[in-house]
Amino acid sequence: MNSYAEKDGASWKLRAEDIASARREELNKMMALIELIGKRLKYQTRRQDKLLIWEEHGKVVRVFSVLASALVGGAIAEISYPPEQTLLVIPGGRAALVAYKAQRDPALAERLKNVRLVKYRLLRALSEVPILTRETFEEQIASDPVEQIKGQMMMF
Repeated sequence: MNSYAEKDGASWKLRAEDIASARREELNKMMALIELIGKRLKYQTRRQDKLLIWEEHGKVVRVFSVLASALVGGAIAEISYPPEQTLLVIPGGRAALVAYKAQRDPALAERLKNVRLVKYRLLRALSEVPILTRETFEEQIASDPVEQIKGQMMMF
């Protein structure tokens, strides 16, 4: 519940950022931001269906799957690139839910082992770093792990 809503007295209400149009707009902004970062790092960028790909000399370096939800299992299944090249980009508000799902589903936890999860806020912060390099990018995406937040409420 905490991933999508906030307590409003005795009831719950959908968070403003989780209204479908707001999430869609945020998803599009993230895609543009990732493309901009890739160009700053001197990668060729291209979109392939729902993916954004960074390439160098025609070789895939990074594959980004930008999600508005915590449906990471489906996203992993749709990606045909090596998992170690793949970044699943999720809203920070979904991080605890992803961690909760992985904790409850060993098969999902296993599939997530080789895929890196990155929160929107980290990419926003990286886009503002004036001296961002390929090396510092790699260091920074490893610096914001997805961890379960205490108090994640069960939705089902």
